[in-house]
Amino acid sequence: MGLGPKYKLQQSSVSLSISIHVVVPVSSKYPYRDDDDDDDEDEDDDDDDDMMTTMMTMLTMTTTTTTMMMMMMMMMMVTTMMTMTTTTTTTTMMMMMMMMIMMMVVIGKDEHKMYLLYRNK
Repeated sequence: MGLGPKYKLQQSSVSLSISIHVVVPVSSKYPYRDDDDDDDEDEDDDDDDDMMTTMMTMLTMTTTTTTMMMMMMMMMMVTTMMTMTTTTTTTTMMMMMMMMIMMMVVIGKDEHKMYLLYRNK
């Protein structure tokens, strides 16, 4: 009976690490491209490429934020388990929500900055 929760925890950590590993190659796969050249012939291709890059950046952003959210949710669950009284749980949950929002905002800003740098290079 003691093996159950341990195995579950292991499984969740593995999935988390996989999702983190997926984020890195996606962003580094696409080389820097300069938008300075004014070739009228390649306009359609450029649009497609822009779509691809935006989609990829969106993908990376969502994956990072989701992993963070997952971690935060796990922490929240742990805190609620530890503190069973209603008042403390509500306060801790509020704190955790605030932390999560703050982290998401910070991560989003960083990601956007990185994307802008990547586009302007």
